[in-house]
Amino acid sequence: MSPPPRNDAFNPSGVLAGEQAMPQGNFLHYLLCATWSRLVRAWRLDTRTFAQGEEVPLDGNDGLVYILLGGCVVQECFPFGAGRNAPAVVRFRGVGEFFGEAKLIEATAQVRTVCLSTTWVMTCPVHHMNVILRRHPDVQLALLHCRGPLTVATLR
Repeated sequence: MSPPPRNDAFNPSGVLAGEQAMPQGNFLHYLLCATWSRLVRAWRLDTRTFAQGEEVPLDGNDGLVYILLGGCVVQECFPFGAGRNAPAVVRFRGVGEFFGEAKLIEATAQVRTVCLSTTWVMTCPVHHMNVILRRHPDVQLALLHCRGPLTVATLR
């Protein structure tokens, strides 16, 4: 049995070529190779790198969703408002994960997303991703399968 892929050691050309194994249970693990190739052809030039500690601009005005190609982020959402002792929904996202997905439903959705390491993402316009979701059931299934566990915490 081969060891699981290391999330901190990614090969950019291997990821884009679909040659790097993705951790089990994430978006790219479930996505069909042909579909990934199609997405890479469309958006491979739309990649960005963020430094450790940098916030990914996931405001509702950017019109983008993201595929995490390398690194790790933590996301915080405050469904009842962001006040003192307000409960937060916290999720960690790693290599191969899709994030910003709330904007596929609500264009102004906001989630605070901070990079825990140097992070490399491919950006995808929300309106294009919605078209792809309508036309490609495998993308819908990949997105549904990859929803991981959430942690609900009260931050002080």
